[in-house]
Amino acid sequence: MVVSGRTDRERPARVDERWPNNHYALTKVWAEQMGELYARSFGMSVVAVRLGWMVRNPDEARLMLTLKIFDCYISRADGARGLAAALEAEGVTFEIIYLASRGGDRVFDMEPTRRLLGYEARERWPEGLPFPLPNG
Repeated sequence: MVVSGRTDRERPARVDERWPNNHYALTKVWAEQMGELYARSFGMSVVAVRLGWMVRNPDEARLMLTLKIFDCYISRADGARGLAAALEAEGVTFEIIYLASRGGDRVFDMEPTRRLLGYEARERWPEGLPFPLPNG
C-alpha cells in the first residue's frame, strides 16, 4: 500500500488514490503515469499492477509475522496467475489494479482486478511460501 500512502484504514485502498509517502512510492506513481502516457500516446495496452507483499525469504516472513499485515500478502502462485491474466487482458487502454492473495480485499479494492482479469486469489498467508515458516 506504499503507493497510496493512506493513513485511513477504515476501507480498502482504491486504485484512484495516489498519496506517496516516500521516494520509492513516488517512483511507482511516476511509472504508472508513464504507463498511462504510453497508452494514450502510442496506443499501447497497459495494466499497472500494484502488487501485494511477496515475501521472499525467512527474514521477510519474520517481519510479516511481527507486523501482522497478512492481508497484504501475495503468494507466488497468485501473483503469477494475476500477472499472466494482466498480460492477456483484452480491450484495455490503461488500468491500475491491485494483486493480493485471499484476504487482500480487506486492504485493497480488488473489484477492478476481478472485473478486468476475472482474478480470484487461491492462497492466503502463509500458503505458497517456498520455505518453511520460521519460528519467531
